[in-house]
Order: sequence, then C-alpha cells, then structure tokens
Amino acid sequence: MIQELVSAYAPMTYAEYLDQIERLGKCFGERYYPAERQAGIWDAVKHLSYSDFKRVVRDLIVRRKDAPLLDAILEAARPYADKIHAGAINALEAELLNGAQCRWCGFAGLILSQLRASPTAADCAFRCAYCRAASVRGISRNIPAWASAYIFTYWPKYADGRLCDPDDFPSPREILTPVGLSEIIPAGPTPEEIASVEITKSLEQNSVTVQEELDL
Repeated sequence: MIQELVSAYAPMTYAEYLDQIERLGKCFGERYYPAERQAGIWDAVKHLSYSDFKRVVRDLIVRRKDAPLLDAILEAARPYADKIHAGAINALEAELLNGAQCRWCGFAGLILSQLRASPTAADCAFRCAYCRAASVRGISRNIPAWASAYIFTYWPKYADGRLCDPDDFPSPREILTPVGLSEIIPAGPTPEEIASVEITKSLEQNSVTVQEELDL
C-alpha cells in the first residue's frame, strides 16, 4: 500500500520544477526568481507531484497580479500538501491494522502503567516505543516514550489491561514491532546505563575532592 501511495504521489523532479518556475518568470518577471530563490522554493515544494505543482502555478498565474514568492506559493500549495499528508496517514493506519497486533498498546499508541508506590492510583501513560501508532495518531511528544528505566517506578500493562509478567518487562532493546513496521521511537537509558553514569560522576567527584585536599 505504501508503494501504491508513492506511485500516486511521486514527487516532481528538479527539471520539472524548473519548467514551472520558468512559467512564473515569463508571467511575472524572471528577476523575481534568481537561482538562490529558486533553490529555497524547491526545498519547500519538492514533495509535491508534478501535476499538483502545475496546478499551483496555474492558479498563481490566473489569480495574482504581483509575483508570488515563497509564502504565496506555500499558501497555494497547502491543499495539495494536505492531500499528500492525509494519504500517507491513511496508508500507515491501514498498514497498522493489517499488521500483527502490538501487544503493548494495541495500536492505540499508549502504554498504560500502574504506579508501583500507589497501585490504586490512576494509570500513567507512555508513548508506545514498539510501533508507529503514537506517531500516526498524532499523540503528543510531550508524553515520554516508554523506557527501561521506568520499570523501577511503574508496572506496565499489556494492551488487554493485564499487568505485565515480571519476566516480560518491555525493553526497547527488544524488537517487538509489527510486520512491516520498523520505526522504533528512541528509548531512554537502561538501568545499567544510568548506574554507569552515576558511578562515573561519583568517581569524578571523588577525584576532584582528593585533588583539592592535595592542593591544600
């Protein structure tokens, strides 16, 4: 399905882009589109298909009296960019639903966890680090992704609501992604890494203290 989407919305080539910029130059004046400005506009619209960008240019030529620069071009291109974005999201959602079920979030994008110190408190939520559901569903990145370091404070749950088995705590070191989904959200440090950092800091502090005493 992703390949079908790419075929339907194949980005234009740079040569095709220049053809349309030439149309703008002939209509509004080539002096408004020097090489450096052309490069900047290209970076902003290169994801559009050739047919969509041709429509953008046609609309600009028909509707505007003055030369359209970057802001005007982006505004005219917005409906086409939104169409590409919506198509990509729909394709990813279909890919998620057709893949193997994520056992941690059930493709909801969130891993629910019980606070160890207060089991009766409301569940805490973390972004799922094992599938792309959190990104596809637009879940805020202000919510931290699950990381191994959290197991000392939180007891995670499976997607069906059961508490995770003690020997099965989710670790981003595992690859638990559904078939066809390979993006892993970067995880936080492991407990071993945290311990290593703390030991290093302690050694550095002791070294400084000993050196200060020697200096005295």
